Amino acid sequence: MSRTTRILLLASIVTLMVLCAFLAGVGATWLLLHGSTASADEASEFGVFWQAWHLIEDNFFGDLPDMQHVTWGAIR
Repeated sequence: MSRTTRILLLASIVTLMVLCAFLAGVGATWLLLHGSTASADEASEFGVFWQAWHLIEDNFFGDLPDMQHVTWGAIR
């Protein structure tokens, strides 16, 4: 393989790698800006969660557990 062919091949590979990195960045930005959002059904179901959360805060008998434990309990 001649020296010129090697240089052209190396330049092509580097250009392809830079292009792939650029497109990956553009794709990641697009996904971050246009990512999925919660549907209306999910939002209404989450409203029930907040009602329960406020009932716990308002009506809990005794000392209210710290918010970390309450959050972990809600996740379970």
